[in-house]
Amino acid sequence: MNQGGYVELAKNPGQEMLLGLRSVRRLFVEVSELILSADRAMSDKGWDHLGHHQAVSLSNNIKDPQRWFPSTVARHYKSDDLDRATNPKFAFIGVILDPDADANASFEEPIISFGWIELHENWREEFQKADEKKGENVKLERWLNGDQSWVETALVEQVEADGQFQLWSSTKGPSENHGVNRHEIACLPLVSIGDEDSLYKNVIEPLYSNLTKRFGQD
Repeated sequence: MNQGGYVELAKNPGQEMLLGLRSVRRLFVEVSELILSADRAMSDKGWDHLGHHQAVSLSNNIKDPQRWFPSTVARHYKSDDLDRATNPKFAFIGVILDPDADANASFEEPIISFGWIELHENWREEFQKADEKKGENVKLERWLNGDQSWVETALVEQVEADGQFQLWSSTKGPSENHGVNRHEIACLPLVSIGDEDSLYKNVIEPLYSNLTKRFGQD
């Protein structure tokens, strides 16, 4: 990420507030460019993104100001035909900007999180149970891009931001983790991804290599 750029000096507290907001907007632009670069790179390798242009989950509720600001920017990718796949698999790449401070007290800086999810062969049954429980149709795409994105699993599992993949496998069947059979996650400090070359070298290539190792060449 570009941490340089020009520096504006505030003349008063109100201007300091404005400059801070403008700095956040610039950060959002940079994160968008990074994610779009990831989309192109993953597409070149046969993994298409889900969700059109959706990447964040926000709130427009006056009583929910914490969600006016995106805590996570997430993209999920597929190579399977979901109608035919027995164990669908998805890759994901995203940026964790500023998660819930109460639940993530040790979080020190924005990170880029990447990995994959493999669903259990009985995943459709688990989704049907969820449909019946919630009284609505729980779409796979909506589930992947929900408030608790798989990108944020790096926080839940306390994955070190060192680029090393951490594997989780189900031991209790499809109901243990919403129909997920296995997932593997790695993350890095966001500031370590300075341009498209570093994104490709440190995120795209390791992720694709891992996918190939686990599932074979698509």
